[in-house]
Amino acid sequence: MLDTLYPRIQRRPLVATSKADALTPADLTRAVHDNLFRNLSVDALDVVNLRVGGFSEPTESSIEEQVATLADLQRQGLIRQLGLSNVTSAQLKQANSIAKVVCVQNHSPAPTTSGTCSSLRPTLTTSTLATAALSSRVR
Repeated sequence: MLDTLYPRIQRRPLVATSKADALTPADLTRAVHDNLFRNLSVDALDVVNLRVGGFSEPTESSIEEQVATLADLQRQGLIRQLGLSNVTSAQLKQANSIAKVVCVQNHSPAPTTSGTCSSLRPTLTTSTLATAALSSRVR
């Protein structure tokens, strides 16, 4: 039916995105394995977003150890792409120095045209990252 209504739209396969809290390397590895084998029964996760900071705003801290752990899991073929959630511009730059980040999901008080919080807009306007606003606001 959609093909009839919108013939020019090419449909793509579903991409599952999983989140992992910024925990210790052992906890991150365990969370990825749980999602792979126990929860989703897949060979690899399409995207894993590393959740940093609180729900409503990022916190300034190094994420080098966590991103390095996820990058290692990516090299093993367990994760296809890396993403971030609730990060600052500095954390995004730090993560990109370790592995390619393909998406960012930050809290936004209301959805915006850029799809993320205002502190990342200058960084994202010159990048090719996918962005998504995480909003607690329901209309």
